[in-house]
Amino acid sequence: MTTRAVQILSAYREGSGCSFHVGLQITETAIALSEAYDYHRRGGDGGAEWIYSVRTPRASLAAVLAHFESLSGLRPAPAAVDSGDRLIHYIRELARTGELTTELGKHVVRDRVAAHFAAAGVPTELDTFNWIDMD
Repeated sequence: MTTRAVQILSAYREGSGCSFHVGLQITETAIALSEAYDYHRRGGDGGAEWIYSVRTPRASLAAVLAHFESLSGLRPAPAAVDSGDRLIHYIRELARTGELTTELGKHVVRDRVAAHFAAAGVPTELDTFNWIDMD
């Protein structure tokens, strides 16, 4: 499997001047979901970036898929797609059902996906990155 990266959610939050993005990346070694906030420069504020992420080893994919397939509120993934496409489908299903939205508070999307990883019984690693322009 080659590295795959897809956008799950995206919005611009006018009140805070923030671009919000949720992305899923599947690599040879890991599955990672990131929830990113890019605060644009405004007035005397130099801007900032915050990224909250959850990661599990790529070897966890079968257990994660089995967990999502056991949930009654999610539509099943198309039968003919590979395991990476099935995971993308289920994460997008979480958005379709309203569990993941652009209106949630900071790190809530990451924490909700981490809870699904935990329910699947796989190891999870949470991370937070921030950058603040102090100009």
